[in-house]
Amino acid sequence: WLGWQGLLLTVCICSGLRTVVGVTLMVRKRGTGKTALPYGTFLAPAGVAAMVWGQALVRAYLDFVYGL
Repeated sequence: WLGWQGLLLTVCICSGLRTVVGVTLMVRKRGTGKTALPYGTFLAPAGVAAMVWGQALVRAYLDFVYGL
């Protein structure tokens, strides 16, 4: 549905989302570095974000990195 470009964006969003949740859990003392965060749980919201805001996210990233 999203193509290979959307898949890459979905994986990147998913990883970032897991990182934010993991750091939040550690800061709130509810988790440690060994707390399991299932990857699949974050794939659906990341896929929706890539589908809805994918082009805007890619354009913002390219503007930030390359100044296009």
